[in-house]
Amino acid sequence: MKNFLDKIRGKWWSQPPQYLTFFFLIVALLTTIKNGDTLGSEWVLMGIFTFINLFLARIDADKIEDGKRICHGLNGAIYGILICSTFVITHSYLTVLALALLRIPVFNTGLNIMRGLPPTYISKFTTSIIDRWTYRIVEKLGYWTYNAIILGLALILICL
Repeated sequence: MKNFLDKIRGKWWSQPPQYLTFFFLIVALLTTIKNGDTLGSEWVLMGIFTFINLFLARIDADKIEDGKRICHGLNGAIYGILICSTFVITHSYLTVLALALLRIPVFNTGLNIMRGLPPTYISKFTTSIIDRWTYRIVEKLGYWTYNAIILGLALILICL
């Protein structure tokens, strides 16, 4: 346990601990839900899931650095369970879809940066099915245009 804490402190010593930030976001979410502000709770959920995506990107970056295998199916299942569980809070399929779309620009860009690669890096040789499907689209549209479209769709779905 001590090695784990030392590892976290070594990487994020200048930032507030992620669990503390995550805790306050959850408190804010519960406060907005208690007050009946569903749109506010959806924006807080977007913030929470941005942090979740960055946290999961950090885990994958560490695995890649250590030469370990990434289990894309398990990652997808975990994220799917997390976003589907938000349906209990929001009762909105649009929010669930928006949170699924949010993963693409946030996770991919975060993973690239955490690996020390250019933010727009795309591997031609990936085991991720989704990355293989979108590679040609990103190649034609450009990395930032593609991500802006995906993020824009997510934001529109939250506002509906």
